[in-house]
Amino acid sequence: MNEQVPKIAIYLDFENLAISAKEVYPSTPRPLRIDDILDYAKGYGDVLIKKAFADWNKPPCNQYVEDLRLRAFDLVFLPQTSLSGKNGADLRMTIDALEDMYDKSLLDVFFLGTGDTDFIHLIRKIKERGKEVVVLGFEHSIGRTIRYNCDRFESLEDLLGKAPAPAVKEKKEEEELEDDPRELFLRYIKNRSTDEPAILSQIKNDLMRLDPSFSEKKYGYKHFKEFLDSFKGDLFTSIKMDDKAGHHLVFFKSYSELTSDINEAQVRDFIEKDMRFIKDRNLRKAIYKEIIGLFHADGETTINQMIDDLWSLFDKKVPKATLKRFLRTMAEGRMFKFANVKYTGNVYTMPQVLKADLPSMEKLDDIYLQRIIDLTLKKHPGVPQESVTKMMGLS
Repeated sequence: MNEQVPKIAIYLDFENLAISAKEVYPSTPRPLRIDDILDYAKGYGDVLIKKAFADWNKPPCNQYVEDLRLRAFDLVFLPQTSLSGKNGADLRMTIDALEDMYDKSLLDVFFLGTGDTDFIHLIRKIKERGKEVVVLGFEHSIGRTIRYNCDRFESLEDLLGKAPAPAVKEKKEEEELEDDPRELFLRYIKNRSTDEPAILSQIKNDLMRLDPSFSEKKYGYKHFKEFLDSFKGDLFTSIKMDDKAGHHLVFFKSYSELTSDINEAQVRDFIEKDMRFIKDRNLRKAIYKEIIGLFHADGETTINQMIDDLWSLFDKKVPKATLKRFLRTMAEGRMFKFANVKYTGNVYTMPQVLKADLPSMEKLDDIYLQRIIDLTLKKHPGVPQESVTKMMGLS
């Protein structure tokens, strides 16, 4: 008997997400890529409900209306109802999610796109009913109570990655797919929840969950098996009959293996420009020392204040963007932590305190270097770690 496919519901506190996305990707128009969010959710099962809540007349939310409509989202209009600018999204989204949970008991997983701690009660109610809660949000705006009480938190920075440069001429989704059907398979492989071989008879349904318009006939094939065979050696190694189970198994290559042909320049560019890696060991140690001094002087401080202070202390020779990335890398308990875990503002304005059990300078540097390595490997899976350390000048 085939295992039942989980049923998914998605609720997006869209104003919260859109504003946070603009902060993370300030130079990118419409940085929230809806397809990436949907692809991730579809990796869990069939998406039955898609709702987004916002004042759709106001920027930046109004820029996404067409994207969401094309993907069949139910757009719930919530105009501003107070001088503070609040639109009641938390209340309406909570009511809708609870109503759907009670009316549609077949729902298994609830995706909540938000960072607002007001949703903690909704999360608890959903979990009390034995349902799974996945929260999608940005690292800098997610409340800690949300992160620690959901079943899974997915960072949108990790999901979206570095926003791509806008194309010279925008293509329709159907045209992109028709040009390169391999991309659809890569999306499928990326979102598979297991490395086990896939059951051949289920693959087409999985592809159609990612793109309901999918048909092998669009690519000139009469049968799906014939279409699949065209990728043998590229995306998968073999198809074998499982005599015991009575179905064919497809042995796909791993996503990291399929995306490992990244050239050295891309990886080096990520380390140097995105992570703004500080190669000078003496400079790193000097920064650690000054950070400790700033905390000893003030007790509490913020990342923004530290950026300004360090910039002055180093005679404005270390760019603020480099200091910002350095401090962000050492935040979240690596060197300092939030003074108040209930604070839900921007991470750069959150009061910080020095870590109580502060390690030695050598250990701090090890933490920094390992964090750069980890983030680089996460961004470029399949690249050997020794290649990364070599580019960082560590070997």
